[in-house]
Amino acid sequence: QRYKCFYKSCPEGFISKDQLLSMYYGAFPDGDPKNFVDIAYRAIDLNNDGSITFDDFIITLDVCKKNSTEKIDWIFRFFDMNNDGKISKDELKNFVDAIYKMLGQKEVDNLLDNTVEKRVNKVNN
Repeated sequence: QRYKCFYKSCPEGFISKDQLLSMYYGAFPDGDPKNFVDIAYRAIDLNNDGSITFDDFIITLDVCKKNSTEKIDWIFRFFDMNNDGKISKDELKNFVDAIYKMLGQKEVDNLLDNTVEKRVNKVNN
């Protein structure tokens, strides 16, 4: 089922970064997902060949479903953007910035406005 779906969307057998970016623009029309797609593409392209194949896609889905050291390794790979074996403050900042840009300012404002403290204060007023 996933194989047919993948090849229907990507008949050449891989997802290019531009295709993934287009999918994310469709999912987040009010934001700019480019930086997030750059991060995600690097993490999902398991053999670093510049394309996401069906195997890359399935392996990533499988790893994300598990509670294992493989999942921790993959998450680490997601955040370790320069592949130096460390997650720096700048890498974390870049990741959060990428998420905020992808969501768009309106959604970020909504998230920030719905903190627990603010919700409690709204109830008490």
